[in-house]
Amino acid sequence: MKKLLRVAFVVLALTACGAEQLSTNETCSEANAIVTSAGSEGDEDTREAGRQLEDLAEKASDPLKEHLALLADVASANSEGRDEIMNDPERSAEVEDAYTTVSEVCNF
Repeated sequence: MKKLLRVAFVVLALTACGAEQLSTNETCSEANAIVTSAGSEGDEDTREAGRQLEDLAEKASDPLKEHLALLADVASANSEGRDEIMNDPERSAEVEDAYTTVSEVCNF
């Protein structure tokens, strides 16, 4: 049992060390590339951009990490799920705040 715990600890430590955090400029650059390259063909393009933003949020700089994760959740949802989120005043305000923060920090 102790051996298993040690192995699990080593794997977790190596995984955490392998995920390098991006600077804010790098995060903004990648976010801009994701948004710019997102197609306008509808739901599938939006969900793909959401998956890419989710990956970015995992390594994003601290000022943007939570905001990108929230935007990724919204974009990854299907159109009905996005409508539901945006029709909830509290969630809609959170999304607007996340969008505003990312836009301001990244000068979009």
